Amino acid sequence: MTTSVSREPGTEGLILQEESLDRDIITLALPAVGESLLVMMVFFVNTLLIGWLKDPDALAAVSLGGLLINIANSLFSALAVAATSIVAHAYSSKEYERARKTGAQAILLAFIIAGVLVAALWPSAELFLRIMGGNEAIIDIGSSYLRIILSTSFFGFCLMVFNGIMRGSGDTRKPMYITMAGTAP
Repeated sequence: MTTSVSREPGTEGLILQEESLDRDIITLALPAVGESLLVMMVFFVNTLLIGWLKDPDALAAVSLGGLLINIANSLFSALAVAATSIVAHAYSSKEYERARKTGAQAILLAFIIAGVLVAALWPSAELFLRIMGGNEAIIDIGSSYLRIILSTSFFGFCLMVFNGIMRGSGDTRKPMYITMAGTAP
């Protein structure tokens, strides 16, 4: 069994063969796993650095703020998975125009949702932290932390979807490199 996934009409893309399928799957999956680990590492390092301050309120603020951002990230992860799936199906069927349209629609949807989400979270950071059980010190520190994170989250949310589209077209390395560049100090 041989399957060809071309990036553009007339070009040769990823060739999947039964005898090397395990290796091909690992080759495709490892960069995506690496990308996910990089995203998780940002919040891990934030928590680690704040933990060294030995300030329980600051640690709780970063943890609650990170939880809220992770909830938002899961929404964009779901959109990225949907875009990846539909774009991959279109590419494998050599329906390049449908893949482009799907990618464009997913990016537009990501921009709209990210704009609404950031616009809603920015002024209501204190409210969400209060609902999550934060005291006044945690709310004060956490709302500042959330707004710092939100200042770049609009693009980060959209980038998750864009990376999913690239993965759907068979390119799993570029999204990892882009994420690596975005998370580097």
